[in-house]
This record gives sequence, C-alpha cells and structure tokens, in this order.
Amino acid sequence: MRIGRPPAGARPIINAPDLEEAVRIAVAEMAGFLVERLGVSREEAFLLLTARGDVRIGQAARCGIDATAYVRFPKLAPGHPAPPAR
Repeated sequence: MRIGRPPAGARPIINAPDLEEAVRIAVAEMAGFLVERLGVSREEAFLLLTARGDVRIGQAARCGIDATAYVRFPKLAPGHPAPPAR
C-alpha cells in the first residue's frame, strides 16, 4: 500500500505489515520506474539499484504498527541521453 508523498528523488512510501515486505515492494516499484524511465531491462534496473539505490526505512516497530520504506535514486546527470522511444 502506498502512503504519503516521497522525498525528492524517491518513489512512493510503501506501507506493509513487516519490514521485509515493505522493502521488497519499494525496491520492486523503483525497479519498474527505472525500466519505464530509462528503457533498461528489469535485470539492469536491479543492478542499478544495487549500485546506486538507497533504501530508507520510515518505521519498523514490532508492536502492531505497519513498517514503511522507500527507495531513493540519484537524479540523472545533465546531458544524459533520453530513454529510447518505445
């Protein structure tokens, strides 16, 4: 489930019953965004996230409150070629 507005350079904040699920969903959403925005394969998107992605935890208390997570990724450098047209 998405909640709130993410910080600049981040995908939506993800809310899930446990931290592992929140992180998994947040990373998958960012990978999908990179595939769409950069025109790379899903595997390449995960490689980019491994090298440059930053998973942030909003909350992760084990007291009946859902965990929240989001992924930040640096902006593309000026002059970066536009993604190929599909």
